[in-house]
Amino acid sequence: MNKNDEVPKQIVAELVRSFEEALGILAAAVARSGDAEKFRSALHQQITSAASSGLAAPLTVRLATSALAAVDAVRLEGQSDDQGKRSH
Repeated sequence: MNKNDEVPKQIVAELVRSFEEALGILAAAVARSGDAEKFRSALHQQITSAASSGLAAPLTVRLATSALAAVDAVRLEGQSDDQGKRSH
């Protein structure tokens, strides 16, 4: 494999990573602005349906799953905050 083959692969990898991060930021913001638990449940259901139907490309499912991970992080952050408030 020569250097010219690596450049497109690096560009695609960077684009995918950027989309994952952007979706994560958006999903976290939505989760923080409303009911993170309901949003997580709905997003999980959508991902499961899309993946099982075969209508969504694997990359689509991967990107949406990255967003779901961001929502899970917000939920855990909220649970941690709630536990800290209860212990004081």
